[in-house]
Amino acid sequence: MKQLNLKSYKESGFTLLESLIGLMLFSIVILGSGAAISKMMTAQKDLNTNSIIINMMQKKLQNALNNTATGSVCNAVNKDSFVLANKTYYTACAIETINMGTTDTEWPVLAVSTTLAEAQTCANGTASDNCYVVGR
Repeated sequence: MKQLNLKSYKESGFTLLESLIGLMLFSIVILGSGAAISKMMTAQKDLNTNSIIINMMQKKLQNALNNTATGSVCNAVNKDSFVLANKTYYTACAIETINMGTTDTEWPVLAVSTTLAEAQTCANGTASDNCYVVGR
């Protein structure tokens, strides 16, 4: 008669310790997923910012090429600063001479950076990780 009690004891559900371990594992998975989603959103924001800046630079360069009568393309480029994602970006322009066989061709290069000096340095040909360059 006492054997019935032993059988029901063995069939009881999870213990408190097993439940706590399961809850801890679940919380680790949720926290890891949250960190991964946060990094993905930051990467997506940076990618969108980069795309917007490159598109603006291409548009500025195209407008300058279309509006240049006989003067320098750099004089026709809109070099106004712009604000994107709470950062101010400055535009600089330089002319690069490219040897195409027997003739030299002048080619405009636009650079954008968070400082005007760095943008001008990048436009002149000095590479930097903090610049966006179009035309080279």
